[in-house]
Amino acid sequence: MDNVTLEAKWPGIYKQLSLIKQNIEKVYHDAMDIEFTIEEGKLYILSVRPCKRNIKAKVVIALDMFHENIITPDDILKRLDLDDIIEYLKPTIINDSELMKIGFGLPAYVGAVSGIAISTSEDINKFVCKSPKRYIVVKNEISPEDIDIISNAAGIVTTRGGMTSHASLLARGWRKPCIVSCNFNTLGISNNTQAIKSLIGNKITIDGLSGTLYKGFAEINLPKWKNDFYMLTLSKIVDFAIKTNNIPSGHIGNCWNLRDYFVHNIITQKRISGKRSVNSPKGFNSFSQPHKIKIDEILSLIVDIGEGDCREYTSCITGLRKTLLRTLSSNVGIGKHYLYYKPVVDPLLTIIDNNDSHFDHESKIQLISESFFNINKYLKHIPNINEVNINILNEVKHDEELSFLDYTNPKGASLVDNLGKIIGCSIYIDGVNVDYKSIPLFYHDLRKREYFSSLEASRYNYE
Repeated sequence: MDNVTLEAKWPGIYKQLSLIKQNIEKVYHDAMDIEFTIEEGKLYILSVRPCKRNIKAKVVIALDMFHENIITPDDILKRLDLDDIIEYLKPTIINDSELMKIGFGLPAYVGAVSGIAISTSEDINKFVCKSPKRYIVVKNEISPEDIDIISNAAGIVTTRGGMTSHASLLARGWRKPCIVSCNFNTLGISNNTQAIKSLIGNKITIDGLSGTLYKGFAEINLPKWKNDFYMLTLSKIVDFAIKTNNIPSGHIGNCWNLRDYFVHNIITQKRISGKRSVNSPKGFNSFSQPHKIKIDEILSLIVDIGEGDCREYTSCITGLRKTLLRTLSSNVGIGKHYLYYKPVVDPLLTIIDNNDSHFDHESKIQLISESFFNINKYLKHIPNINEVNINILNEVKHDEELSFLDYTNPKGASLVDNLGKIIGCSIYIDGVNVDYKSIPLFYHDLRKREYFSSLEASRYNYE
């Protein structure tokens, strides 16, 4: 009797509950947890709420509901973003049943990766450099001094910290598989420091989805979106929304982000900048920091972005910058950015005091100001725009995420950008201010011009 199902015991109630479930999903346009009870042969619904789900379930549920005509293409573009797709397509372990589990902790960021366990830069020189391999940083906890070794690490494992620890935040920001609060009970070593020492130089594998650490190298599956039914569906939804000019308000940046991933394989990812000298190289005369009066003038033109709009405006402005850089560099040539681009300020010299309680006091805010010019000279699909000036206030969580100028090319500096969260902006086209609320539409118009001027951009290649 313990294995008797609801359907077998009360077929009428089971049918009634199934019908209620379908109706609830149609009303709420989502997968729902339903709490119910049965008393004296009668069904009572106690409560309903959106069900909890991981990223894979989030993607599958949304696109299944689209195929069932429960939600619309607009709903899909509102629910799924590029971060979801990147996590959905993260590598997974194929032969986990054949591997030895040596640790278990909290899965701070998804993905699977194998590498040599290291803890210090000396470990890299000893175990990695002679026969270059991926390495995984294994430590009790991460400190700012570890940034250099983390920058090239394939993954991170710490024995301390939680889902909001420094290691967790860095891993999510830089999309590195990560396990925190990991214990090594299966090694038979109760002291974490000694357990870490026993792993250094050995092959290990992280499963960032389950939080499991394995001994040895794993067989890892690298998913391709073109081979995935759900991703093909999403790519067609994105393409149709752009072709028909039917992108939901507040999701223009997200829609173009998704298209850039599907068509150009572009992923916006923070770089690890570390500390850089703000001094210009000897004999470098193509850039000079403007006077404080000019900087104050730029700041006075910037409009604050409301908390609810930060995600959309960050996507649109980041996309605008990258689109101009990509299209101009492809037409002009690599290393010739000085013909169409110049930074107005050095962002390491324009870090603003963060005294506003609206923002995280531990964050840093930078003024980034830059100019794109000769646009209509090099981009024939934009004949009526010569110059675009972009001024933004960029909020980042850590010093190592700060943007800085690159002086490698003596003919003109370039910006190594780490756009975290844009909290203020102003954009000028040929000296005319673009209304704050029109920025997403301006970005959309610019992208549509490129889209329809390129034969490659008119369709996806699904072969």
